[in-house]
Amino acid sequence: NAQISYYESIFPGRGREYAYTIPAMRKASQAAGRPFRNLGDRGVVVFMDYRFASPYLRRLLPAWIRERITAVEDREGSLSRLIGDFYRGRGRISAGP
Repeated sequence: NAQISYYESIFPGRGREYAYTIPAMRKASQAAGRPFRNLGDRGVVVFMDYRFASPYLRRLLPAWIRERITAVEDREGSLSRLIGDFYRGRGRISAGP
């Protein structure tokens, strides 16, 4: 990829991060923010990819996501139970493996 090569020539060893990883995380953050336009808005955003659990990638997310992100067990019904609890008014989802 020409863009990776370009960044690699300027920032050795970081071309892929600057050309691919950072823009991808920015787009994921923007998509996650779309349901929330007012202070009172509530919603659930699901990042369905194990890579979002990586500290390396989490550091690229904005603080409002990092502070609320929760890993969910890969077990049937776990995600739907947590989302149901959230919408039944039990507040912030807080669970983990």
